Amino acid sequence: MKLCFSSTSPYVRKVRACAITREIDGQIELVPTDANASRPAFVAINPLSKVPALVTDDGVALFDSPVIASTSTASATPCPCSRPMARRAGGR
Repeated sequence: MKLCFSSTSPYVRKVRACAITREIDGQIELVPTDANASRPAFVAINPLSKVPALVTDDGVALFDSPVIASTSTASATPCPCSRPMARRAGGR
């Protein structure tokens, strides 16, 4: 897996914390990315041109930290960094 990241992004830190918690951080290649530059190669991965963006080994591109944390790094162990969408949105 490849994670397009910026070292200053709190959302990237969340995704990386989930990967460390699940002990899969060694499977993720970190790709430094300047999202502000909107380079064509990065826009092809994430049309929103925001980090984090993760490309799985199958070539599927995922973006938005809750999506990445809940699906791409899915394992039997839930990540304490991600909460259900209903709770995040103020649901009951």
